[in-house]
Amino acid sequence: MRSKLLILITVMTLLAAFLSIFHTDAYARPQKPISPTGINLEATPVPTVLAIPVLTDDSTAGTAGASTYEDAQEFQPEYGIDLDFFTQSVVNGNSSQVVGVYVPDTLALPIHQQPLDNTNFVSTEPDVVTQFRAAERFHTIGLLAHNYLAGEQFYNMRHEQIVILIFGDGTQRYYQVQDIQKYQALSPTSPQSDFIDLSDPLSRRITAGDVFNRVYTQGDRVVFQTCILNNGDPSWGRMFVIASPLDTQPTSFLAPRELFTGRVF
Repeated sequence: MRSKLLILITVMTLLAAFLSIFHTDAYARPQKPISPTGINLEATPVPTVLAIPVLTDDSTAGTAGASTYEDAQEFQPEYGIDLDFFTQSVVNGNSSQVVGVYVPDTLALPIHQQPLDNTNFVSTEPDVVTQFRAAERFHTIGLLAHNYLAGEQFYNMRHEQIVILIFGDGTQRYYQVQDIQKYQALSPTSPQSDFIDLSDPLSRRITAGDVFNRVYTQGDRVVFQTCILNNGDPSWGRMFVIASPLDTQPTSFLAPRELFTGRVF
């Protein structure tokens, strides 16, 4: 009888150990993924159908600077802001938030955030860009601006230029322009328009989801997006200036040193 009891205790002990393998501890659940900029990726809303924001409207038709995609004029905004001065003008103490973008000798723009429930929002303030919340899920910093406001300055950007992201605590992250992509929108005012890649000699039709995946789901990069005006249509196309991260910070780069005396950010 004693031996049968010992056998029964041994069997129960082994069974309990086996079942514990499948037991889930409520206090040991894995943490939700966090992006490099501190955003909870699972909580970040993204469109059910991937879409490309439309960055202009009919009320501003004719005010954008570029008349055609192949012959965009060389915009020359007044520019003379020092990087250190600009950094101090945008910092807010939040190390996980991107607050400004600086491209030497080209632009210096504060970054505003989209509302949590509106991934189509784009600021109508002059000299401001808006961070595209849907891109953050893919570790991409998408910067949106209307082509009659700050987006006009995107046309000054060129391959191999340095792009500097500034975070709320003053931290800087360096990127370099590697690609500029331009597309004709076949339904210009729709964020889910199909597109034609203007570099495609066959002019094949591609979806908004295709463009979104090309531009915004490729990992750590900065994407500047604005609309292209052509033949009087301010929403005729979309332009994306894409910058990839630099492994090392450049030791020097061209930057204006004049004291900025214009708009206070």
